[in-house]
Amino acid sequence: MTKNRIITIIIIVLISTVLFSDPPNWQPITGTQYSMVVFAQILLFNQPFEGIGDNMAGAFGPGGETDCRSVGFWEEANPPYWDGYWYFTIVGNTNGEVISFKIYDEATDLIYDCNVTVTFEDNATIGSPTDPLNLSAMLGEITGNVSLITTIPPAGNIEQIEINAGYITVNPDANGDYLIEIAEDTYNVTASLNGYTTVTIPDVSVVANQTTEDIDFSLIDWVLIGGTQYSMVVMATVNIGSEFLEGVGSNQVAAFGPGGYSDCRSLGLWQEPNPPYWDGYWYFTVVGDTNGVTIEFQIFDEETQTIYECAQTITFQDNDTIGSPEDPFELTIGIDQEFSLGIDWNWISFNVHPEYTEIESVFAALGNNIFQIKNQTQSSIYYDPPGTWVGDLYNITDGEAYLIKMNNAVDPFIVSGMPIDPLTPIDLTEDWNWIAYYPQFILPIDVALESIIPNVYQIKNQTQSAIYYDPPGTWVGDLTQMEPNIGYKINMTNADQLIYPEPVEFIPPKSVELREDPPDWEVITGTQYNMILMAQVEFNLELFDNTDDNMVGAFGPGGEQDCRSIGVWQEPNPPHWDGWWYFTIVGNDNGDTISFKIYDSETEAIYDCYETILFENNVTIGSPTDLFELTCGETAIEDILPVNKKITLSNYPNPFKPSTTISFSVPQNAMSNSDGSPFVTLKIFNIKGQKVKEFLIVSPSHGHTLSVTWDGRNDDNQPVGSGIYFYKLNLKNSPIKKMILMK
Repeated sequence: MTKNRIITIIIIVLISTVLFSDPPNWQPITGTQYSMVVFAQILLFNQPFEGIGDNMAGAFGPGGETDCRSVGFWEEANPPYWDGYWYFTIVGNTNGEVISFKIYDEATDLIYDCNVTVTFEDNATIGSPTDPLNLSAMLGEITGNVSLITTIPPAGNIEQIEINAGYITVNPDANGDYLIEIAEDTYNVTASLNGYTTVTIPDVSVVANQTTEDIDFSLIDWVLIGGTQYSMVVMATVNIGSEFLEGVGSNQVAAFGPGGYSDCRSLGLWQEPNPPYWDGYWYFTVVGDTNGVTIEFQIFDEETQTIYECAQTITFQDNDTIGSPEDPFELTIGIDQEFSLGIDWNWISFNVHPEYTEIESVFAALGNNIFQIKNQTQSSIYYDPPGTWVGDLYNITDGEAYLIKMNNAVDPFIVSGMPIDPLTPIDLTEDWNWIAYYPQFILPIDVALESIIPNVYQIKNQTQSAIYYDPPGTWVGDLTQMEPNIGYKINMTNADQLIYPEPVEFIPPKSVELREDPPDWEVITGTQYNMILMAQVEFNLELFDNTDDNMVGAFGPGGEQDCRSIGVWQEPNPPHWDGWWYFTIVGNDNGDTISFKIYDSETEAIYDCYETILFENNVTIGSPTDLFELTCGETAIEDILPVNKKITLSNYPNPFKPSTTISFSVPQNAMSNSDGSPFVTLKIFNIKGQKVKEFLIVSPSHGHTLSVTWDGRNDDNQPVGSGIYFYKLNLKNSPIKKMILMK
């Protein structure tokens, strides 16, 4: 009996040793001659720290725990005179030493530093039973947010999530925000909720009196099914586009049977890298009852807060193993972007990032159907044979637009890759930029380009364009929306950063259905250049607008089969401008003569306009407040404006530096403005269509030639930059002439 009792006592002692760690062995130093007294109250986790169990409080000199100066004695509460407090007799030999305090908490089995120190002074007394010194344990904080990703509603209660670090468990508020106060140390922080996967973030470092922020969690309602009898193993790597997905944060990978999210067959377990043997990989124990079932994989990417479906599947087979640590099965994610490429030039951009960005990889499927590709500063040409690319453009880059010239049409041309986050910034410089359109959805241009207003001046695609005017802060033009697959060119007045907005609901405007009567003008395709014209049209000396099915078209040397633009009517916006026609005129060759025709719905006839312009890439002629004038009519031109056919306009020298003389001659009866005043105005514009200089000239006598000298300065007497400029008179049928300033 005695022997059994001894064995039982030994077992109890051993169990107690395992379950309960010993408190610290703080012993005050000996051989001191001085002492002082401190009465103190101590808070731990904002609660009174009392002398219960093995709780301890100690005072220490500069030598730390080996320099113990006192072990506090707990005095029980004695209401109404005092609450409980700790009594310290602090010893020492030297006045002026700094005395710090520590506590040992039995419940957490941890030692905490306190936030207040005192100065040692022989015979001093700090505090009293009724007014003790206030101490509190120094703690660090962990903060973050937890969210629920629910694939099978209803969603769980976010306030019931348990977030645990060491010995502390808390619940978040209704917004998912949480705070943990805890001692300085390194912790594994875990978030869990019934019906959702548990996520652990390891090795979170906490420093006293500091906050460790942004320890965020995303829990998904992927829950493994039960009651299965078979299993197989899959070891796999995961790539989102070109990015390797590791098991960090809330990243998760799961396997699903035919039942979808309610048929979860495995939750991937991340295996850390072990070089040189293997990189990290995901380990799956896939369960099931029936062989031959197709297993799909889903990925949750914490960075984008998005669930992706993997392109690969496997077939369930009991006891099978797919992949190994050294040669894992590959899971990849991507979407297809489809293009319709016509013969000659196509303006395109990518909203996916292909796994391999080399042009020989991206365009491999096109073979010798493609001839050339170029971005804003580089280009390459495809030769077959020998089937190689020649040039200085090697890779596709996110954010850039490309011009592709095709030998033959290809529809569809498919590029697979990871969707580019629409919120990815695109840096824009002053003047022209060739840019990509990232969103997977259509947006009106005022919404798509909101982030760069008012620094944007003009945007164009292959056949359309728009100009931003501020004031009144309005877009004008025939380009009203931006859409995937299309490449754009943007002209900036100042450098800025374009960030496309979050998805918004947008229903594209419906096309106007024309009657059978209007002509079937169709703008030619395959062009690489365009220019802009803003014009007012007069038909039989009256303003020609978009009444009924009225149309205005711009045409190249090939006539109606060479349609370069169909004008878009811009409604009046008093007092800023009257109504007018906006043209994005396309082409491949500078110097082409562009003529104009109108279709009048009242007479159901087509009429030629008298004026022509020369095609010039990126040039803008006219503005909403200073429109180019097109005139046409049923009456012969000599009966309408016979004199204006004789207007001459030229400058010399051209190109010039630093000045040029502009000369013109106009018959006397054409020298007056429409208001009858005896003045002629000569205006000079830059390639954006902005007026830089205006000359007001008194009409000469009949048959005389006038001239003015322009010194390259604007109306504010500031020098303008070198480049192309245009000039014209404010008279009907005045030609538009080009000159070049060189500096």
